[in-house]
Amino acid sequence: MAMELALLGGRPAVTCGPSDIFNRPIVTEENEQAVLDVMHRRAMSG
Repeated sequence: MAMELALLGGRPAVTCGPSDIFNRPIVTEENEQAVLDVMHRRAMSG
């Protein structure tokens, strides 16, 4: 069963808006602190 692309008038696969998808911290405070810790220790490799 072939379905028509949303671009051509078919039903969109994603129905929520961009703010519903990307309205979250992608990088958390915990992530940021972990990266800063590595940089301050100068432990970026081996």
